[in-house]
Amino acid sequence: MRLIALAVVASVLLALGGGPVLAEKRVGLVIGNGAYRNVPRLLNPGNDATDVSASLQRLGFSVSTVRDGSFDDMRRALLRFGREAAGADMAVVYFAGHGIEISGENWLIPVDAELRSDQDAEAEAISLKSAMLQVAGAKSLGLVILDACRDNPFAAQMQRRVRQRSVVRGLARVEPTGSVLVAYASREGTTAADGGSRNSPFTSALLRYLETPGLEISFVFRHIRDDVIQATGSKQEPFVYGSLSRQAIYLKPSVNNQATAEPRPSQTPSDEAAVAWAAVKDTTSQAVLEDFIRRYGGSLYGTLARARLEELKKSQVAVVAPPATAILAQGNLTNPAALTEQAPATYKARFDTSRGAFVIDVRREWSPLGADRFYNLVKNGFYDDNRFFRAISGFMVQFGINGNPQVSAPWRSAQIKDDPVKQSNKRGFITFATSGPNSRTTQVFINFNDNSRLDSLGFAPFGEVTSGMNVVDQLYSDYGEGAPSGRGPNQGRIQAEGNTYLTKEFPNLDFVRKASIGH
Repeated sequence: MRLIALAVVASVLLALGGGPVLAEKRVGLVIGNGAYRNVPRLLNPGNDATDVSASLQRLGFSVSTVRDGSFDDMRRALLRFGREAAGADMAVVYFAGHGIEISGENWLIPVDAELRSDQDAEAEAISLKSAMLQVAGAKSLGLVILDACRDNPFAAQMQRRVRQRSVVRGLARVEPTGSVLVAYASREGTTAADGGSRNSPFTSALLRYLETPGLEISFVFRHIRDDVIQATGSKQEPFVYGSLSRQAIYLKPSVNNQATAEPRPSQTPSDEAAVAWAAVKDTTSQAVLEDFIRRYGGSLYGTLARARLEELKKSQVAVVAPPATAILAQGNLTNPAALTEQAPATYKARFDTSRGAFVIDVRREWSPLGADRFYNLVKNGFYDDNRFFRAISGFMVQFGINGNPQVSAPWRSAQIKDDPVKQSNKRGFITFATSGPNSRTTQVFINFNDNSRLDSLGFAPFGEVTSGMNVVDQLYSDYGEGAPSGRGPNQGRIQAEGNTYLTKEFPNLDFVRKASIGH
């Protein structure tokens, strides 16, 4: 997990072509936590909080600022803020500090937290839901911005008292209601950069566009997204959750609109489409164009957006799915009890994929049961035509559900016992995925980065990518975390529908053409 800088910017200015800014009530709460008492301090949150507070004040917000807040400081500040935000036109909360996800619940961490176990968050941290609730009473908009889920030292030291609870990387997806948006500095399940400058890459971009006159709120975050992707070499992608009505919302209306106190007629849909098109016409993001088409598809600019989108799609190399692979040794693949051959002490597994080839060196001494299972699966063609269905940038890539549901079904109950962890989950090391003790079946993942925090959770590596790690790094990861936490594939549907589901709804996924045992 990484550090979170959360900005809950809520109840922002609604301005359809103008109106006096000073007539609106805008309130803000900014929290910057850097001086943590039980883990190493963070350098950026103090600067982030100071700069965001000043920016919001220039935008007409009445801002309360909390620096290095304890649990009680944050709790009281949110309560006071909630009372001020009720009925306001805009309410803004910005948080910079550590954050963590535990079993799908997101928590903002005060400086006095210890978090020795997964059960301590309820008593020592502030839930993201409570912050979202405080801004929900604003009239025009509620906006939550999480800046950078940076590497979080609490996760590594936390004991799991409830075995079924997971402490995972990044933050979980949220589903805001009403006029509330939640913007993550890095999409769910992924981490973000802290940066080496005064502000993090995300907050730097936020400050760059927050006060831009005439920039509608949706396009504020689209500009931020593109800047962060460019600044981090595509390693970090901001993402916004929630939806708004067709009315344009501005943090800072254009100069012409601010110059008059006389209200003007609302813009027509055509006017809005023209303004929006001017902001996105040069984008290279298919997602931005698709969103524009959803909003303004019936206009002339919708036609232009569709043409632009088609050009982008043609310029990219299509990922063509291979023909359905005939299932070799069908009887064995549907009979896990027949595939129990002991693996050699060392062996190589070659994976030819849609991106190229990589080779895994397996050492049985590292994880005997894991090495044996992997050997039998590769040797008998189980992984052929498998999709890399879960790829999370900066964390890992996962595969191992056979594309034929009739083949994958019997393996779900063919669990093997845990091996002791003898190697760390370092970059390039491969490990079986688990859902609890003694639950390993066929799914495996390759670590993109050093993920040593997984060692204490029982994830035992059995091999290492020794050739082609650059191919692994390039595997398609834009879908991110799987459903229901993210927008990637749902594992239940993969099990039930196989590659028919993945090919139709997730056509860009990379896949294994052929896996084989080498020498």
